[in-house]
Order: sequence, then structure tokens, then C-alpha cells
Amino acid sequence: MFKNIKTLDKGSAYSRLVKKIEEETNELIEKFNERVKEVKDYPQIIERLLKNLDNKRAVETAKSYFGFGEHKAYGIDGSMDYDERLETLIFYVNSVAYSCPFYIDQNSIKFDIRKAKKEEELSSYAAIPLWLEDLTEVYQEAEAFSEFELQTSIERIPYSMMTMAELWSAYMVMQNLNNGILFMDRPISGTFATSLKDLRIALKSDTPNLTKIRLSNGYAKKLDLAIASVLGAGNIFVPRRFPYLTYSGIKVLIEQGESSADDMGKKLGLNEQEKEKLWKSIIDMDKKYNGELLDAAELGKLKLREDVKDYWKRVTEVVKAVTIKAFKENEHPLRIDKENWLSVYDLGAINVYLIYMIYDMALKNKNLVIGLTKDTSASEFSRSVMPQTFNNVLKLKNDKAFLTVLSAVHYDKVKTPWRTISYDYGFSYLTMYQGRFIAAKKSIGRTGLFAKAYFQLRTFSKDPMMRSPVFTYDRFIDHAFDDQMFTELNVDVKGKTIKAEMYMENGLNALDNMILQILTISDNPEILEAYGHNHLLFLADKKVKQEISTIKWSIRSVADFKLESYARKEKIFMISRRFRDIRSESERLREEGAKELGKVESF
Repeated sequence: MFKNIKTLDKGSAYSRLVKKIEEETNELIEKFNERVKEVKDYPQIIERLLKNLDNKRAVETAKSYFGFGEHKAYGIDGSMDYDERLETLIFYVNSVAYSCPFYIDQNSIKFDIRKAKKEEELSSYAAIPLWLEDLTEVYQEAEAFSEFELQTSIERIPYSMMTMAELWSAYMVMQNLNNGILFMDRPISGTFATSLKDLRIALKSDTPNLTKIRLSNGYAKKLDLAIASVLGAGNIFVPRRFPYLTYSGIKVLIEQGESSADDMGKKLGLNEQEKEKLWKSIIDMDKKYNGELLDAAELGKLKLREDVKDYWKRVTEVVKAVTIKAFKENEHPLRIDKENWLSVYDLGAINVYLIYMIYDMALKNKNLVIGLTKDTSASEFSRSVMPQTFNNVLKLKNDKAFLTVLSAVHYDKVKTPWRTISYDYGFSYLTMYQGRFIAAKKSIGRTGLFAKAYFQLRTFSKDPMMRSPVFTYDRFIDHAFDDQMFTELNVDVKGKTIKAEMYMENGLNALDNMILQILTISDNPEILEAYGHNHLLFLADKKVKQEISTIKWSIRSVADFKLESYARKEKIFMISRRFRDIRSESERLREEGAKELGKVESF
């Protein structure tokens, strides 16, 4: 029956594939050319959305923000890796901090990157052994993992721990830094948003694992974790909409002890309907947490239980217990006791609280925290920020690609350094459709907490179209600079119109102008990898990768000796290592043997 089937002509098959790829590539190039032309046709985008550096004003802002004299800047980066041995996972994570001085005088801001050094006491390291069968404990799931889910799960654990290592190092910096700068090689806003999802999952448990950690005076309550998830230390902006408004009411009770609906409504600027809804939501929350929130709800007043006021003290003690155990002690960082584990969602929760702790210390000590992102596929700038000032919707959706093209094709108009207008991270949850904002992810998300902008620092001297890459920075909202630039937007959320307060730069924000100046003078144009990027983060990146490699090979040697000795003793050698690792090593030895044989025959 197979006689009439012709033998496959490999030459013609390969030719067909090459031709097909060539045609499809040409089609892609044609489409991209159309998008580039579209960017060329709208130079007015530049004056509406891009900001150049005002150097004089940046220096004036720096003098009032930091003060005259010598100050200190830090850069933090982290790395991770893992091994599989004898059905065992071994995770490696670490973070590294570098510092250098910067100086502010009457006419300038200067960084001395020649004095950059590694801060050994601020580094964080952890190695975490875990049986594969214990993954279900770490994920709080009883069902079996598929191969794909297993691999994804394995990678999430070291990533969450690496994030924790970086944030813990950042918090240690914040404790002793005054009027300084902290650069982080990660988006603070994106880290918060991802970790917040984990925190919400952790809070769905009747008894969250973080409430099982023994503290100096008892345990944290689930209510503590819930209040801290929104209020942080109590000095952070809370959106004026539900469900956040319930926590604003709790904040009033924490400050005053008790309050009537009228007093609470007056303080928060609520109408009658909002006051009634707030009152009911607080009583409902008290019921949800079994009466642990309110001491009384009578005579037109709500009275808070006295111990609720110490929620932040208990939560920060939980955070420190987890992080110190992970990075300073010899106990297993994911074990609470013999029966209970920290889950990957608990790690995310710790990271949310760490971000709040960093914000709190930055606010108290007047430190500037800047998160930098090298690679991003974000699209909110073109999707929801740009349409507010520019009616045409462009086809080039990737923000970084769009801004890179814009800078190159209009090189005569776009002078480096430049940045986009800064905007609320909450715009990443929105999209503009027919002149209205729609919650693209079916929720508005946390607004009023982070501001974000894109920037580009340098132009190659021999070709003005050649530029350093476009990067992103984000920062905490600073009410001294940002309050006058909040606006109220109507957002369609699941068929309802919700009012949301969002920050977007209008005019020139002096803080972002100063940040552009700081970024401009803290890169290193003599090193390609630090050209247009931050020099301290470049150093931290190189060092952290070197150290994680050293840690991995050192611990792998110990693990292999212990596990394989046991495997040989028990005659289970073939499960002590993955088959593909054994096969890879066999192939390597075979190739080396063939090379040696070739040398002998040649001789």
C-alpha cells in the first residue's frame, strides 16, 4: 500500500521551508515598516509626552531633597539557581549590594563611581533543600503536578526567595541610610503587584501559615495580616474606593480609638451613601474576623479593640523572623515547625510587607528608592497613558519598542537624556476604548502607590540615530511632589463606573526631573553594558552571578558526595541524578575520548 508514496526529497523540503520563512519574514518586516512610518507621521507625540532634563532645576531640587555635602547611593541585585539530586531540589539565592558616594554642591550633583565598593554585611544568601514530594506542602495543594506545572512550580520558589533576598538587603540599607539613594535592579511596582496576588491567596486560608510563627509576645493574627496588606505602616496612600475605603475607616479608628459615622465621613470626605456603606463594611469585617476588630458598635460609634493598633508591630516581627531565619540562621527557611511549612504564597506575602517596610523607612529617613527595569513587554503607556493626550491609536503597542523607534526616527527632535511623563502604575490595569477607560484585568488595582516612566540617557557621538537602550524606572509616590497631579478618572469595571484617583504628570514634576539627572550621571559610558544604565547595578549584577555560581558548585559538591554515597550504599544510583544529566555526562566523556583517540591516530 506504500508503493506509490515517493521518498521525501530532503533538498526540496528544506528549500520549501527556507522559502516559507523568507516570505513570512518579509511580511513581518513590511508590517513593522508600516508601524515605523506611523511613528514618523506623528512628531507631535514628542512635545506632549517626552521631557528633557532641566539641569539647573534638578540641582535645586537635590539641594532641598538631600542637602549639601556627601551622601551615599546603593545598588542591589539578586540571582538564583537550583539543582535536582536524588528526588531532591536544592535552591540557591543571593543578593549583593554595592555603594558609592555622591556629592551635592551649589551648582551640581556628582557621583564618584571610582569609589564603588561591595557592602558585605548587606548581602543575603540562602540554600534550600527540598524533597520533590514536599512541593505540595510548599504550594498548599494536594493534587499531583503535571510535568509542566512541576517545572513552573520549581522555578517560582527560588524566584520568590531571590526577591525576598533583594528586598531584605534593601530594608537593611534603609535602616542606616539618611538622605541617600537606593537603586534596585527590578520594578518595585511590578514586584508588588505580583506578590500581592500571592498575599491574597495566603489570606484565603482559615489559619494562614504566617500566624503560626512564634513571636516575642504570642502570634500575629489573620486580621493583622489583612490590615497590613492595605495600610502597611499606616502612612501610605489608600485609594478612596471600596474595598480600600473600609481600611481607610479602620485607619481612622486606629488614630482615634473610636469614631462616629459622621466624624469618619467628614474626615474621609464621604457623602451619606458612602458613610452608610463604610459603617456596614467595618461591622461586616468585624464579623468576618470573629469580633477581633471592634470592642463596641453602639450609640452611633465604633470603638476599636486596643490590641489592633499593634498590628504593624506584629507583622514586621513575622517578616523579620522569616528573613533572619532564611538568610542568617542554619534552620530550614521554609519550615515553621515539624508539621508546618511556609508556602510560596507566604513568601509573596512577606515580599509585600517588605516593600511597605522599605517605603516606611524611606519616608522617615528621606531616602529616594528607584527601581530600574532593563527588559519589559509592558504596553500601558501606549494603551492607556498616551491616548489621553493623543487621539490616534498606534499599531506599535510595545512601549519600549515604540519609544525606541520614536527616538531613532525623530533623532533631530529627541535629544538625550529624555524621559516620558511619569504616571501611576495603576494605568497598567486600564485600557482606553472609544474614549472611555476600561479595567483591562477586571479590576483597577492599587493606585496612588507607584509612579513610573521610561527614559533614555545617551546618543552615540558618530551616529545621532544610535542611542543607548530605553529603560524604565519606577518610584514610590511622593505626596510632596505628586499631590497636585492626581486626577479622578471614570473607569468601567464589570459594567459599573468606578471613580479612581490616579497620578499623571502635568507640567514638570521636579522629583522626576531630578531622577533623570541622577540616572544621567550614575551610568558608565566607558562600559558597553553600563552605557545608559546604572553603574552600581552593573557591578552588583556581575558580582551576584559570580557568587551564585560559586555557591552552587560548592553546595552541589557536598550534596553529590552525601546523596550519591547514600545512593551507592542502597543500590539506587540511577535515581540519585536525572537521566538526562547522566546521558549528558556520558556523551561528554565519549566526545572527549574520541578527540583523544583522534590525536593518537593523527600522531
